[in-house]
Order: sequence, then C-alpha cells, then structure tokens
Amino acid sequence: MARKGQRSTMDPEAGAFEVKRADRVSGGVQRCLAEALLHQVRDPRLAEVNLTRVRLTPDLKLAKVYFLLLSPEGGATEEALVGLERAATFLRRHLARTMQLRYTPSLRFFYDEELEEARRIDTLLRDTRPASLDDRTEDENDA
Repeated sequence: MARKGQRSTMDPEAGAFEVKRADRVSGGVQRCLAEALLHQVRDPRLAEVNLTRVRLTPDLKLAKVYFLLLSPEGGATEEALVGLERAATFLRRHLARTMQLRYTPSLRFFYDEELEEARRIDTLLRDTRPASLDDRTEDENDA
C-alpha cells in the first residue's frame, strides 16, 4: 500500500502489485535521455553509450543513470563517464523541456556492471557443470 501522501497505481498487466511513481517516470526519463544522446549530443566519447536503466529517488529529484558501452575498450568507460558528466547540464535541460515534471532530477551516471557480473556468473556455472551434461547439450543442438 502507498504511504500517506504518496500516490501509486495498480498495473493491470503486471498483476496486483503497486507501481510507484518513480518507477513509472524513470522509463520516460530513460527514453528522453537516450533520444538526446542518439540525436543531439555530438560528443564522440558518447557514440557507443547505451543507457540500461534509470533509478529515481521517490521525490524525483535525483536520477541514477546506468550505462554500458557497445564495444568496451580499455579506457573507454572512463572516457564515456567523463563525456556524460560533461553533457549532464545539457541533458538535464533537454529533460526539463521534454518532460512535464515539477522538479527536473539531477543526473548521476554510473557504469552498469550488472551485465558483466551476470556473464561472470554464467561462466562460473558453465565451468562447474559436469562434462556429461555439456556433451548431452551439444548432441541435442546437433540434432
């Protein structure tokens, strides 16, 4: 249930759980920022940036923006982070013009390590799988 003073709605497609406003707005913020990066930002450091998720605080005043690089290279992550921080004012202004929010959230950028962690766990699980299971899986794929 929503606390007193907080409004939330039910998402009929997802079942009977509450969807907080911050979660709903974060999708719009992500789309708006991705569109700006794709069509308006000309910084070459940001050409490979892909926004993966946006997390907003409940008061919608701070947005944590997570990103990945399409082809991560040695120092490209740090370069992209510097480029995003440099473009933060422009992106925030674009967000204010595009979305009708009472407060335009401050933007903080973070490299999304979740995908790399998932790949690492997958590799560990494959390494611990018995060889007989791997052989059966390959035989099924060949058939």
